[in-house]
Amino acid sequence: MSSMSGASATAITIGQATDIADMVAMQPQWRLNYQQLSAGGYQGRIAHAALPGLHITQETSSKAIRQQGSLFKEDIGLALAYSPGGPCRFHGQKAGSDVVMVGLGQELDLTMPDDCHLLATLMPRASFLGLMAQWHPGAAEQSLSGPMTWRLAPEKAGHLRRLMQGLLQLLTEHPGWNPDHAAVRQMQDALVLAWQDALAGHGAAAQNVAAPGLAHRRELVERACRHVRGSLPDQLPTMLELCKVLGASPRKLEYCFRDVLGMPPARYLRLMRLNCAHHDLAHPPGAGMTVQEVASRWGFWHMGAFAGDYKRMFGRSPSRTLGAVAR
Repeated sequence: MSSMSGASATAITIGQATDIADMVAMQPQWRLNYQQLSAGGYQGRIAHAALPGLHITQETSSKAIRQQGSLFKEDIGLALAYSPGGPCRFHGQKAGSDVVMVGLGQELDLTMPDDCHLLATLMPRASFLGLMAQWHPGAAEQSLSGPMTWRLAPEKAGHLRRLMQGLLQLLTEHPGWNPDHAAVRQMQDALVLAWQDALAGHGAAAQNVAAPGLAHRRELVERACRHVRGSLPDQLPTMLELCKVLGASPRKLEYCFRDVLGMPPARYLRLMRLNCAHHDLAHPPGAGMTVQEVASRWGFWHMGAFAGDYKRMFGRSPSRTLGAVAR
């Protein structure tokens, strides 16, 4: 992890968001999509430090959200989250405050509850797993199988949070500072050693989120979402029609949505359509589009009901969102 050449350049991003679209805009280095899942005006914050071979991110969201997308393909991502509202769901698997979410640069699927605080480290995957294979071969075998959740001893999770917060605070409080190679190596080594110690420590336990049962439930949920998006604006499928297309009973569909996303399918699919309408109002796909055209595009035919639902969800009227684009 310590072999680097050339100058050390530090890129710092600190930003406040009043809309989920702002969270995406503040992270252009990654391909991400956000959906807001709980009602009310959104408040978010990003603090991100990028050094050669090392990224540290802190993200806070006031409302429940779902993040989907991908990070750097050659990196490993390790994240801890805390919320008084309950656990996150990482690829459908519950992850409480002492559970680290491990991604290997593939698809990202993270659902965060209200008032959630997330800290994450990204670093080169090959180097990190190479050291783990050398020092902790048993733990390394578990970490190579795809996205994982990994329950840590509480004191290890607390140490990692303090370490990431401390390094991020040091870097963000001095945004013009470009640490020399020795300082960057010290930061990298401190994080690598702390993560290695935590993942291989006493009481740590891994779970593969790609296990057949959970993976099947996630796939069913994604098929349902794709079918609804593909059916609009011509015809919004009923739940019975959706079950027929998917070859699943209403009970099974309900179970899969509750297990993967923590809510019933009718509620999530309506939230998905509201988020799609919100995106189109903030980024109109065509010149001169009206609120009514956007609403009908996503299956909302009663304008009064749509305007009320939209304002409850996003804390503003749809016309205000569309008007902000014109200004």
